[in-house]
Amino acid sequence: MKALALVVISAYAPESVEDAREHYRKALVHYDLRQFDRAIAEFQQAYAITGAPELLFNMAQAHRLRGDCKQALYFYRAYLHLSPDAPNRDDVQARIGEMQRQVAAANVVREPPVLPVAQNNPGAALEVAGIVTGASGLALVGVGVAEYHSGRHDASLLCVVGGMALAGGGVLYWLGTREAQVTPTPMPGGGGIVVSGRFR
Repeated sequence: MKALALVVISAYAPESVEDAREHYRKALVHYDLRQFDRAIAEFQQAYAITGAPELLFNMAQAHRLRGDCKQALYFYRAYLHLSPDAPNRDDVQARIGEMQRQVAAANVVREPPVLPVAQNNPGAALEVAGIVTGASGLALVGVGVAEYHSGRHDASLLCVVGGMALAGGGVLYWLGTREAQVTPTPMPGGGGIVVSGRFR
């Protein structure tokens, strides 16, 4: 997919063409320098003047490259909404699918399911943490594999992080199953208390 969409500024708002061109030119410079926050701000200024849909696509690209998949998803969709017959429609739809998977994977990591913890099982908290961490790792590995098969060869980082989370989850679960359960037992005659423990 082309990195950015070409915007013909002269076709919009003739009274403000120079201002829009200047914002657009600055945005391209910042984009090329990977200063994506500043590029986005300049694209926004140019869009406020022209309303050119291609600028929404450019904002989506900048948000994606700065790692904000949620904002990138929003602007890709807004671009296609305003330009349903865009020449790069298929590519943009592929990006939308990619961003949806990334947002879903991030939500799995940030918002693990709340599982009940048995009050009489001191190792249950570790077991639950292990399950949640392992599930998050599995989701990341799945997303990484999908990205790799769709041609994104830089998806190996997702697989590595997911594999580490999966391994960490396994360790936490194992520790939870080995948690000592300590039971105080009063000795006859009030002579004291014996503390016994066992590993499950």
